[in-house]
Amino acid sequence: MAVVFRGWVIKVETVINSASGHTELRITKPDVAVIIPMVDKHTILFERHYRSATGMYMLELPAGHVNNGEAPIHAARRELLEETGYTAGSIRRIYSSYMAPGLLADRTHFFMAKGLRRAGRPTDLHEKVQLVRLSVGKAYRYVKSGRINDGKSIIGVMHCVLSRKAGT
Repeated sequence: MAVVFRGWVIKVETVINSASGHTELRITKPDVAVIIPMVDKHTILFERHYRSATGMYMLELPAGHVNNGEAPIHAARRELLEETGYTAGSIRRIYSSYMAPGLLADRTHFFMAKGLRRAGRPTDLHEKVQLVRLSVGKAYRYVKSGRINDGKSIIGVMHCVLSRKAGT
């Protein structure tokens, strides 16, 4: 294993694929906590903010890195407060996944947050987000039309849609 690049958040290294013997790249970065904040049983709280990587404003679920040694659920609570100014009466893990396992080694942890309470203003001031409330149905239409085009947010919206259909 050889480190090719080490940056503020990511590390790029070469690794040997134990199944094929080929040399491949692996990018490691902190895990991510994604929060699906339910304002009520029909409404999701999103963030709209500018993303330099895409050069556009994006409508996304609140999310952020899990700090070293931090439990993902604590990161979810922290990120919800920092980015939205809300706390949750209850927050539960839904599932975790690898978003791009052919290249990325981090996991994305999804959490459902209910019983939202305004605790103040967002404290993550460099993000400059605008909070947007959308019904689950409208969020689904936004996914279908491409207005919501962030992968983690699409997964969160689809979870809400499928949960409603399954009655859970």
